[in-house]
Amino acid sequence: MKKIVWAILLIGLVVFFTALPREKSLNKIRIGAPDDVSGLIVHYLLNSKGLQGETVIQNFTVLGVKDCCGSNTQWALSSEELDIAIMCPDAATMLLEKDSRYVVVSPILANSDVIVVKNGVFPQLVGIAQNRDYQAQLVHDTFGPKCVPVNMHAASLPYAFEKSAVEGVVVDILKSFALQGSKLPSFYRETDRVTAVLVVRKAFMDDVRYKDFLRLYDQGVNELSQPDVMRAELKKFKSIELSEEDMQIWKQLKIKFLFVRPET
Repeated sequence: MKKIVWAILLIGLVVFFTALPREKSLNKIRIGAPDDVSGLIVHYLLNSKGLQGETVIQNFTVLGVKDCCGSNTQWALSSEELDIAIMCPDAATMLLEKDSRYVVVSPILANSDVIVVKNGVFPQLVGIAQNRDYQAQLVHDTFGPKCVPVNMHAASLPYAFEKSAVEGVVVDILKSFALQGSKLPSFYRETDRVTAVLVVRKAFMDDVRYKDFLRLYDQGVNELSQPDVMRAELKKFKSIELSEEDMQIWKQLKIKFLFVRPET
């Protein structure tokens, strides 16, 4: 009798676990996207460019990346946790020097880093995110050698600015709207400054889903270049509502979504 009971229980467990929904994440594209304006592109891709939603969206997963220069992001890439990542140029260069399995596919953002300085002040110290040499160059190009860039954790930049530990900071355009001060552009002598690039794992480039991703990405960038589309998506992404004045600042700072679609 006991053997019969155990047999019934065993059969029941097999049926139960077989009936459970199978994990689909193994087939998803693993994307590392920061929580700044470059992450807006991925957010739009998933929520508005999914070929009517379900089919493509189920093939994507987004891993939030606070700081592309941080050790967690570098570890995720080196361990092949990510297929695709959006990174600042310096982080991408560091990665490619250490790991030949990845390649930079295209620049995707220009001029999205903004210098915010105290009103009426020529800054002596300007906070920049750690390991971002291009931001140090940005400070030098803007203020000359008498202004010193101060490396710090990206998340602490707004606090350091508000507490007057520095007279200026280099932050993402979205973070700049929360800070009181003059906003200065990152382009130099009318030349755009690339502030984010698309990095892809080489082995993934032969995957049919990669071609789907490129097609959607190309469409998404073109559409986000339209001010009304960008404003609507930004409200969904970060609950940020840009005023007409904010939009004028955005235009003056020449924030640009870029994408050079490679041949596949």
